[in-house]
Amino acid sequence: MAIGAQGDLPEDDPVRGILAKVTPESWRERFPSTYDSYQRLNPAPNFDAFARAVVAMWLDAGPSGHPNDAVERIGCKVLIVRGENDHLAPRDAIDRLAKRIPDARVLEIPGAGHVAFQDQPELFLRGVGEFLA
Repeated sequence: MAIGAQGDLPEDDPVRGILAKVTPESWRERFPSTYDSYQRLNPAPNFDAFARAVVAMWLDAGPSGHPNDAVERIGCKVLIVRGENDHLAPRDAIDRLAKRIPDARVLEIPGAGHVAFQDQPELFLRGVGEFLA
């Protein structure tokens, strides 16, 4: 399953500029529940280092960042989840990813943003359940 994720991030993609501005502080402010979960679940939390490493991965155009062509070798069914209003995973990027994975299905959750599973948990769980059935 991929949630709000792109399979590639071209150099000219406007999302790259948004991601480059993410700091540990802005992440905590914008997505406090992910920060709280990280702190609660990690036995040795260092959120600042974690956030910087994740941002570096997001911006990495090489093989250690976005999977790019590697997605074409995925051999299992994949559910790609996107919130209808997700500014970090535009519909065209999700469609591009789905076309490259041999057995992919897209679940677009109406009214949800980037954290679709939190914005519309009932719709998310229903869609995951249907996918797994």
